Amino acid sequence: MRKCVRQNQVRMTVWISDDYKEKIADDGEGRREALRIRKMVERKFGEAKKWHGMGRARYRGRAKVKIQVLMTFLVLNVKRMTWLLDRQRPHRRPSWAPI
Repeated sequence: MRKCVRQNQVRMTVWISDDYKEKIADDGEGRREALRIRKMVERKFGEAKKWHGMGRARYRGRAKVKIQVLMTFLVLNVKRMTWLLDRQRPHRRPSWAPI
């Protein structure tokens, strides 16, 4: 059963089982790699929510929401591809630009 912190209470004691403590303490290489990948994936979901309207579905119905999600992530992938391609190309100053 969960209890909320009362208004005049600053701290609350939470008891954690020994099994959960062992699970947290296990810091293998695989876990570190999984957390690194998760961070990259969660960043994209955050971008979709904050900048591309994925915080709330625009349409009603599963099929229409599915289309909205697919189109949003298509846009995110195209943005990523253009960024990667632009990074590979050496940048040159246009001939018309002032020095």
